[in-house]
Amino acid sequence: MESNKRKRADAGELPAHARVTYYAGPRAFERLFKESSLQELKDVVRRKLGLGSGVVVKLQQMRPNALLDLDDDDDFEALRAQALRDTGSTIDIRVTVEEDQSKVCDKHLQYMHYISYIILLSLGSFNLYPRG
Repeated sequence: MESNKRKRADAGELPAHARVTYYAGPRAFERLFKESSLQELKDVVRRKLGLGSGVVVKLQQMRPNALLDLDDDDDFEALRAQALRDTGSTIDIRVTVEEDQSKVCDKHLQYMHYISYIILLSLGSFNLYPRG
């Protein structure tokens, strides 16, 4: 009987996790901090915002006097230590979303090849079907 009382009491307790509020442009959402890596943190954002794999997610912890980059394991460990120490706190994270630059470069390169082809055709100096 005591175990049932304990389960009910535990169910009413607040979770022992810090809250993370993500600010992504005009949108904001909140989650309990349960992630064990920076990639998991980014995956939370990617799922919530419905982002594809061709999008780069950048995170920064918002402090009163600074924006702290979250771009490597050491940055994540510092954030995680704070979240574990201050379980009742809220951590604010700024989200920046960018298109993967390697894919942008590929698109620009394809576009430049296409433009070059059109210019050569218009100048008459390029024959699609040369006579042998």
